[in-house]
Amino acid sequence: FTTGIPHMGLAFFSAASTLVAVPTAVQIFAWIGTLSKGRPSLHLPMLWLLAFFATFVIGGLTGVMVAIVPFDWQAHDTYFIVAHLHYVLVGGFVFPMLAALYYWMPHLTGRKTYFNLGNTAFWLIVPGFHGTFLLLHWAGLLGMRRRIDTYESGQGWEAINLIASISGFVMSIGFALVLIDVVINAAVAIRGSRDPWKAGTLEWAMPTPSAPYNFASLPQVTSREPLYDAPDLPVRLARGEGYLGDPSRGRRETISVEIATGAPRYITVFPGNTFLPMLMSAVTGLFFLGMLLKTYWLVPISATGVICCALYWAWSLGGTTREGALPVGHGPELLTAGEVADPPGWWGSIFLLLANGTFFGSLLFGYVFLWTIAPNWPPPRYAEPGLDVAIAALAGAGLAALGPRLRPGVGLLLLLPGVGGLAWAGIRILTGVPDPTAHAYDATLWVLMGYALLHLAVALVMALFVAARGRAGHVGAIIGGEPRIARLWSDYAVLVSGIAVLAAALPGWLT
Repeated sequence: FTTGIPHMGLAFFSAASTLVAVPTAVQIFAWIGTLSKGRPSLHLPMLWLLAFFATFVIGGLTGVMVAIVPFDWQAHDTYFIVAHLHYVLVGGFVFPMLAALYYWMPHLTGRKTYFNLGNTAFWLIVPGFHGTFLLLHWAGLLGMRRRIDTYESGQGWEAINLIASISGFVMSIGFALVLIDVVINAAVAIRGSRDPWKAGTLEWAMPTPSAPYNFASLPQVTSREPLYDAPDLPVRLARGEGYLGDPSRGRRETISVEIATGAPRYITVFPGNTFLPMLMSAVTGLFFLGMLLKTYWLVPISATGVICCALYWAWSLGGTTREGALPVGHGPELLTAGEVADPPGWWGSIFLLLANGTFFGSLLFGYVFLWTIAPNWPPPRYAEPGLDVAIAALAGAGLAALGPRLRPGVGLLLLLPGVGGLAWAGIRILTGVPDPTAHAYDATLWVLMGYALLHLAVALVMALFVAARGRAGHVGAIIGGEPRIARLWSDYAVLVSGIAVLAAALPGWLT
């Protein structure tokens, strides 16, 4: 709000920031309603949740305050902003995480609390936190700037900062006690019961501490609190009396269910033991390390390594033999995920592309926003694509959209020139703005075109991968959902590429 953007931009961002309070308030009232219908006990996890409610509500209220433009002009870059940020982050994240730590720590360690350090830590951290950051709101309103290490006397901040500093030390001692409590509980505390909280949810039906496989068989759940309905459920699951209780197939399996009804849908087979995740994470770390240290030669090498690891890992999943419907216990027989049209990868791609599309929409919004209000936009030199770019983009989009819908051989022959036409159109546009550091317009076009070209490359790699899987006889690529997943990514790549080309070419075509 203080960067000098026009009033239209101020109004938009102020309204958007204020509206964030609506879903947050709905959450708060939903949680209060849940508590009102239950019988909450003031054990340590519930104390942390109550502290979270109070702290997060205060942070939300001050968030509405800084969303109001005239107030933010006054409070910007003061300790009021620092205090608001800590109320939201600590109240909204740290306190619930501490509640989760103390709730599930007996399940993780199999031990009950030996000393009463957790309660002592709570009564040090919560008052210490509010004594620190509640006062910093006051200091910020009195004009104390953030990021200063000293100030002259007589400002009226001395007593506030003294009390806040003492409270900060109290809070730090409390967090140190939490760490000590965790170590003691894990090392020397005595063994506890399987379900110390007398909870009715399924995690307490596992062995304590939990086994690597979690459940020996899967329960049939008919209520919100299955352990209350069947107190002997843990023993029955350990005997293999639930779903997938027969380990004769020798692999890790679970059941995917219908979202709305919970009815069994298909069997999802998990990967076996492999070192690939560790290798892939190390290669991915090299990718970001290369950018951080500016050793840019390492970036393409590590990116290639990530792609190779991902392709090899994906190739090892699935089989080349149709298994048909397999028994899972209690009557039903289900197909494996590799033999259905909507495997987990299809649903995962749907949600990933929705989030991805939000990111792309933000890029477009920035482009249009700057075009609307920024001076000298577009600059004197901008992309002026000709008729050849329009023809290449239209023809490429048509071929790339049609190809995955035809039989594999013909479809791939159409997809390759389609992706090539769209990529050629994008590269031709970038040749009109060769220097992305010259102007924000040039930089924005490079980001848009780079985004489009990246997704075209991903779609092409996925199409080639599925074609190779089909030739090798993998069931998922022949009768399963793998072609649908590749088509989903191809359609998205075509859509964003067409929009990016249109957005980049529009200034030249309009003039």
